[in-house]
Amino acid sequence: MHIKSWDEEVSGWKREIEPLVNKMKYQGGLVVIPENERDERVCMVAVHLSGWNLEHVPESLKTPEMCEDAVFHDGMALQFVPMNLRDERMCRVAVKRAGLALQFVPHNLLREGLILEALHKNGMALRFVPPGLINEEMCVSALTNAPDALEFVPKELITKELLKISLVNNPESCRVIYDIPQNLAETIIDINPDCFKFISDDVKSPWMCKKAVQQNGMNLSKVPEWMVTGDLCFLAVQQNGRAIRYVPMEFITEEMALISAQDGLPSLRWIPLRFRTEEVYSMALKNDPLSIQCIPIEMMTPSVIAIGINANSKINENNPYEKISKYEERKYIKLVERMLNKRNYEIKTD
Repeated sequence: MHIKSWDEEVSGWKREIEPLVNKMKYQGGLVVIPENERDERVCMVAVHLSGWNLEHVPESLKTPEMCEDAVFHDGMALQFVPMNLRDERMCRVAVKRAGLALQFVPHNLLREGLILEALHKNGMALRFVPPGLINEEMCVSALTNAPDALEFVPKELITKELLKISLVNNPESCRVIYDIPQNLAETIIDINPDCFKFISDDVKSPWMCKKAVQQNGMNLSKVPEWMVTGDLCFLAVQQNGRAIRYVPMEFITEEMALISAQDGLPSLRWIPLRFRTEEVYSMALKNDPLSIQCIPIEMMTPSVIAIGINANSKINENNPYEKISKYEERKYIKLVERMLNKRNYEIKTD
């Protein structure tokens, strides 16, 4: 029966059983109708309202037309269709409506065309395709609209092209491929260095580590201990001053500390005390006046304090809508005074 003529017939039944229709609409579907009142008309109207109502239709009343109408309205209703009624046409209708309905398609009906229909609707349906049936076209279709489907691609089918489709759209999608070979891991890092944190240590190479910290210095925390070098640490801190928190003490230098201080308070907190010179404090203050919080009293010379105050008054001068106010400037000076424990330094703000 065509859907159009089916709609017309069901519309007539709706008028005949209007009280029951309203009850199903507003009180929870066919399940609220007593079983002795679930005749053919009531059940047909119910599945027309919602495919999920097929779950509560007595098995003896389920017909091919009723089941097809149910999956037309909601593909996932295929799970409630008797196995002997699940033919290729009905399954195709179901996966077009809901790709994940592929999990309810009988194995003998899994054809390439039907599978591609499901993957086009929802790439995550790849998890329900038997590995022996998966081909490259299916993988491309799945990853294009669901990068996380990479989890279900057989490892022997993973190529640079497939990785590119998945990782460019979602770096997190590689979190499921820890046990990949090194050459494939290097391909992943080449495509998206943000994936470095998902690669297991036993396949990481010096090249991968360098590429990762150049992209994001904080990736230094994910570099295996035996691969950490002074040069690698320097690259990481150059990219992100806060990466100094992950630099072993033996690799920290005065130059590295000075570079790190350019990021202000967030980095200054992690610079070892032995490297916190007046030059380092001054650098931090120039870029972040709140670095004053990490400067010990004995290092707060008038010149250091003046750097912080001047930086505070100019910090937003490039944005005319965020000019620092005199009030904010006075607040900062009071902060400095409290930290100085009310010592009598002469503070100049001009």
